Amino acid sequence: FKNAKKGYAWIENQFNYNKSRLFFGVVCGVYGEKEIMSKDVFEFSELIDFEGKKFCAIKGYKNYLQHLYGDYMQLPPINKRVAHHTFKAYYKE
Repeated sequence: FKNAKKGYAWIENQFNYNKSRLFFGVVCGVYGEKEIMSKDVFEFSELIDFEGKKFCAIKGYKNYLQHLYGDYMQLPPINKRVAHHTFKAYYKE
């Protein structure tokens, strides 16, 4: 994590966010260059309904999802449904 913070600091010093038209949000980095998008996708947020609850999301969430996944509303075939994260996640009520 310490090395990642140094890398992010270097990037911040190399590029001026206000003068850039593109943005790269490092969350997992699994999708590589597909994660570089127009920064207007991330500039504003909105409340969205999801399964009966309200969540804050980026205003351009549909563009973001389309850019990364294509038709994100269509489930892939069962044999292609794989996790892309490196940890196990559980939900406990």
